Amino acid sequence: MKKFAFCAVLLLLFTSCASIGRFAFEPQIDVHEESYFPEEFVFTDVKEGKECLKQFHFSNRSFPVRYHIVKIDLKSPLIEFVFFPDSDDMECDSYYKSMRTKKLAEKQKLDLAINFSPFENEPNFFHFKSFYCSTKKIIGLHKVNGKLLSSPEKKYCALAFNEKKDAEENTFYDVRIFASQTDSEIKNYSSALGGFFVILKDGVKQDFAAATHDSRMAVGLDSERRFMYILAVEGEFPRESSGLSYQECAEIFLRLGCTDAMQADGGSSTQMILNGKSLVPSPYTPIQGSSLGLRIRK
Repeated sequence: MKKFAFCAVLLLLFTSCASIGRFAFEPQIDVHEESYFPEEFVFTDVKEGKECLKQFHFSNRSFPVRYHIVKIDLKSPLIEFVFFPDSDDMECDSYYKSMRTKKLAEKQKLDLAINFSPFENEPNFFHFKSFYCSTKKIIGLHKVNGKLLSSPEKKYCALAFNEKKDAEENTFYDVRIFASQTDSEIKNYSSALGGFFVILKDGVKQDFAAATHDSRMAVGLDSERRFMYILAVEGEFPRESSGLSYQECAEIFLRLGCTDAMQADGGSSTQMILNGKSLVPSPYTPIQGSSLGLRIRK
């Protein structure tokens, strides 16, 4: 038993971001949609009386699957997004001082924090050390407050942000999902975080060769881009929750009323911190490359 545990630990340490699926060549498990959908999505306030940020949690032990969704009102003047890392955290050659998403939430007193972009570990002969070190290289686009901190990858998607004011001078966010990080319109957005792939575009689920179950982090927008939904799927303890596929995540967003959705970094990196509590348990969470946070203004 000890030998098996030791081998398992080694296997985990010698893997990088488990974002595309830990069993990339396995066929999708044929499941009924009723296994991972509630009869109705009923959201509640994360903070009493603050309707700008709501939560929903789903669990089905017979599937098994467990996931968490937050709903953000992008038109609310109460929300403030936080992007990490920023230019102050740069080490050299696109490597950044980073930290776990949970630590970022604690340090900056965030009401919500999630991991986001895929990343590479700092080169190190002792791979287990680089896996847990705090210096990471973001893979793909990372732009914060107008400064390009990591170059775009054409094959990957992005989530872009602009903070604006309405006619009454109330602050709100214009948020958009781009299928390619090289889309010329991204330059018009002050901040942008790179993810992996678009899974829902104009209300149509996208096709993928691999359809495996894993931990997932995904973001969706409704047709008016008024509401942003963030989905965190548990999958690190398969007996408790086996995770979901890209296609199944897309179906959840469709039922939420979204027209566009994308996958961020998933696998063992998946983290959602809500009100200081980590909702996605993992025995070996690495230090993530980047995080997206939200703070409710007082």
